Amino acid sequence: MRLLVVLSIVLAIVSVLAAVPALAIKICIDPGHGGADPGGVGCGLEEDDIVLDVSQRLKTALEANGFDVVITRTTDAAVSLTGRTDFANAQGADRFASIHANAFSDPSANGTETFCHTSANSSSPSFDLRNRVQTELVDAWGLTDRGGKQDDFHVLRETNMPAILSELGFVTNCSVDALVLADLGRRQEAADAHLAGIAAHMGVTIDDDPPQTGTANGVVFQDQGVGTDNMDIRLPGATVLVVDTGATVAAGADGGAWTFSLPPGEHTVRASLAGYQDTELSCTVIAGDVAWCSIGLFAEAAGEGEGEGVPVGEGEGEPASEGEGEPVGPIGTNNDVARVTILPPVESQGGCGQTGTAGVVVFGALLALLTRRRAFAALALVMAIAAPANAAEQTAQHSAEQTTKDTAQARAIDARVVARGLYTSAALSPSAQMLLVSDDHYAGLSVIDVKSGHVRMLSEAARAGFRSLWVDDAHVAHRNPKRPFDGDPLITLNLDGVFTGPFFEHATVRAKQRAAKGDVDIVEVNGKIISRADDRCFGPVVSALGDVMFQCLRTGMYLHRAKSGDNLALGDGTAPSFSVDGGLMVFLRTSDEGHVTLESDLVVVDLRKPKAVVLPLAKTPALERAPSLSRDGTMISWVVDDTVVLARLQLPR
Repeated sequence: MRLLVVLSIVLAIVSVLAAVPALAIKICIDPGHGGADPGGVGCGLEEDDIVLDVSQRLKTALEANGFDVVITRTTDAAVSLTGRTDFANAQGADRFASIHANAFSDPSANGTETFCHTSANSSSPSFDLRNRVQTELVDAWGLTDRGGKQDDFHVLRETNMPAILSELGFVTNCSVDALVLADLGRRQEAADAHLAGIAAHMGVTIDDDPPQTGTANGVVFQDQGVGTDNMDIRLPGATVLVVDTGATVAAGADGGAWTFSLPPGEHTVRASLAGYQDTELSCTVIAGDVAWCSIGLFAEAAGEGEGEGVPVGEGEGEPASEGEGEPVGPIGTNNDVARVTILPPVESQGGCGQTGTAGVVVFGALLALLTRRRAFAALALVMAIAAPANAAEQTAQHSAEQTTKDTAQARAIDARVVARGLYTSAALSPSAQMLLVSDDHYAGLSVIDVKSGHVRMLSEAARAGFRSLWVDDAHVAHRNPKRPFDGDPLITLNLDGVFTGPFFEHATVRAKQRAAKGDVDIVEVNGKIISRADDRCFGPVVSALGDVMFQCLRTGMYLHRAKSGDNLALGDGTAPSFSVDGGLMVFLRTSDEGHVTLESDLVVVDLRKPKAVVLPLAKTPALERAPSLSRDGTMISWVVDDTVVLARLQLPR
């Protein structure tokens, strides 16, 4: 009888486990460059456009074969290198694939190559993934095989999962490579090659009958000068034409909606209506996917057209009221997705500084010609107009509490090396007597005694080191590698590596990221959305005071103040870390050129006053990583190359 009871219990457990769906393999796709940085330019092509097209096609193909896919950019937008890797890490992605195209001053340079990190070896997953994708790409396109290579690119080093970077071909080789890169059909082959390599690497069987068409959806609305930010007045009856195919449809009476089934690729869509100016836009359609390509029309004369449109009813895409933060209806052009909001756009606080800008403009223009990158030309123009504002001094102007500008700097003094090793992260204990470190690509957790240098292994879990932290001097905590920021408690260990239970970053604050409609990631605090209206936000980290730091892909870092509810914009940054008492925070501000990090500087934020004070540390030529503070903020540590540095933190009086 007892045996039967045991068997029944076992069977019940097995049935429950079988009913729990297995987590899909998650792939993060990273289309290189974007925005002001087109990447390589040549033969009438720009790298960022090509790789975005290939990446979107790959996303569709992967999803059709059961993969869970996230992507670092879906439009021609600038995303920092740290934003790309932080996003991938925060999603718990299993693999990372960055897609690029090459350029070189010698127009004869040609061929395909694929990279993994220098730390990989023949038994590393990234080594195998690199080789499989490289083989598939060469077989598909037949370009010169430049081989599988290794490099210390940021996206290969700072991702906590196996990662590769593929260079499809040379946009500067007009006779061979550029012809292939420009062909939409060949781009689909490149996407299919990545799919084949990733699937073979992950042991997944490919669907031989993928979707052959995609859907373009949208609405026609009266443009009130702010584009898709206000689509209240819809224009039913407008004619919508796909210029390249000749397909035509009338915008529906119910909200001015329209839809087409189209082959993959770029399509020009035109909308027209009596009393309004015709408008065209480019719409990228992905096989088996839905592209939102809404079109705004301007009235032909001031005042005309008013009242002709139909205001959108409740639940038909009306902007969410302030504080609700709910996703709005179908909006945007060129594959924009539903947005969430309560945080308005950032207003620059920058001053003016035009002395000697003529020479800067000339230098920037020459540099742009030499490098074939429009980013330098754009930089020269910005420098000519005004001195760049310190991104740490940009604030969201929607309440009384703001960050305080301070020309003073924090200083790290009496700095000394306290540990050596290829550590990805190093968190300082509250007492500043120990360091919690992780190895290459955030693998495992170990504790180092600062005085003796003794190292004690706590965990060998993959990716456990990504934003791990100290609970107190006797306990540490790390995140679920598959769902790092989904609101679940952290996993705590004592200094013997024994599991001691769950831990929430703050007893009364529940911050998490979640996916909304489309590719949007939003951040919630106690059920309230605090994300920007026009960006994808992720990676919330909570302080002991309940303040929440989170990141957005394009617009950088934000600090949500628990007491006031404000969101303070801090600009581009990464690696946020609070002191254990929550009084101070430190993060890194970085700049890059599309492949490698050019500069990395420490920034301290003093949260002990009503207005947060932003204090950059005195700059050094080193590329600092993984900053951390002691409980009271009197000590600070960071990683440089293969050393961990500990210093006293001196704040201005």
